[in-house]
Amino acid sequence: MLKGELYERISASRIVLKEGSVIYRAHFPGYPITPGVCLLQIALELLDSPLKLSSAKEIKFLSRVIPEETPVLDFSFENLDGEWRASVTTPEGTQIAKMRFTLS
Repeated sequence: MLKGELYERISASRIVLKEGSVIYRAHFPGYPITPGVCLLQIALELLDSPLKLSSAKEIKFLSRVIPEETPVLDFSFENLDGEWRASVTTPEGTQIAKMRFTLS
């Protein structure tokens, strides 16, 4: 779980990144960037499902997430017959990532 270590949940679909996270000390020290795999894990945690990731069909990271510059992220989800689509955006609407995955 990354909640509490990398981010805090502000609402059901909004998080704020924790600049002091140990992950940032290891991932490009001096110029911290949020690892893409962490964005996927956050999406899974926000879904709050007992199911686990079974496949990732499309995951595109469109922009770097530097916690000092973009501390707040919005996640949106759509479930289409068991396939989840997730989008990560800034509060201003800039798309950071998009994902398609299934859980089982």
